[in-house]
Amino acid sequence: MSWGQAQKPLNVFLKVYIAWARLPEAPVAERLGRLLHVPLDSVLMGFMRKGFPREYRQYLVEGCAKLVGEVAAQYPDVARDRIARLLVDSVQLASMRKALYAAWQEFLRFIHPDRPILLDTIWATHRKRDASA
Repeated sequence: MSWGQAQKPLNVFLKVYIAWARLPEAPVAERLGRLLHVPLDSVLMGFMRKGFPREYRQYLVEGCAKLVGEVAAQYPDVARDRIARLLVDSVQLASMRKALYAAWQEFLRFIHPDRPILLDTIWATHRKRDASA
C-alpha cells in the first residue's frame, strides 16, 4: 500500500472522529482539528493544480526536490524537469511517495493555514463536474 492509498481512509476517519463528532472531547478535538491532514484525491488535487498554479509549482516541485534528485540519479538520461513533472503532475494515489504526500499537505496548509481540513469540501462541490467532464 502506498502513502497515497494509506492516507485517505485514515484522514477521513480522523476528520469524522475529531472535526465532525468533536471526540474524544471538545477541547481536545479543537486542538487536534488544526493538525488534521486533508484527505487527498484526484478531484481535490486537480482543483488545486488549476486554481493555484504558481503555488502548486512552488510547493510541490520544490517540496519534492530531494525525491526528484533520487529518481534522477537512477535515470541520468532523463531531464530533471521532466522527472519533476512526471512525479508531481502525473501522480496517482497508488504511486504517491511520502515526500510528495508531505509536499501536498504543506501546500494545502499554505492555502488555508488555520483549518486546511476544510479544503476537503472541494471534493463534495467539484466531484460531479469532474465526472461529467
